[in-house]
Amino acid sequence: VEGLEKEILDSKEKIEYYRTKMQEL
Repeated sequence: VEGLEKEILDSKEKIEYYRTKMQEL
């Protein structure tokens, strides 16, 4: 369960990262 939660958090962080990257462009 912990691994799954970590993967979800990582994916959320990646989405936020790409979202800010797109806004910069």
